[in-house]
Amino acid sequence: WDEGLTGPCNYYRASPLRPPREGEAHAAGVELPDAMLSIGMPTLVVWGLDDPALRPGLLDGLERWVPSLRLRTVPGASHWIVHEQPERVAREIGDFLADAP
Repeated sequence: WDEGLTGPCNYYRASPLRPPREGEAHAAGVELPDAMLSIGMPTLVVWGLDDPALRPGLLDGLERWVPSLRLRTVPGASHWIVHEQPERVAREIGDFLADAP
């Protein structure tokens, strides 16, 4: 929180995804090129399986966009996993970095 919310707010400002206006298609109507969605770097995702907003189904097919994916799912954790299980998150990050080329 010491860094403020400028970065996260800029992320949402730059996104073409937004609530639809009357008569507009929702997010499913947005088409983005594959190159804009793909991540070529090794990537760690630590996902709380009990997040009520970001459901585990969002992980389906993620490897298509992130070929070098390391996925760690955590039962009993929510969207706030970094606060709920900080030791687990730190361990996963440490292991990931230790394995980095």
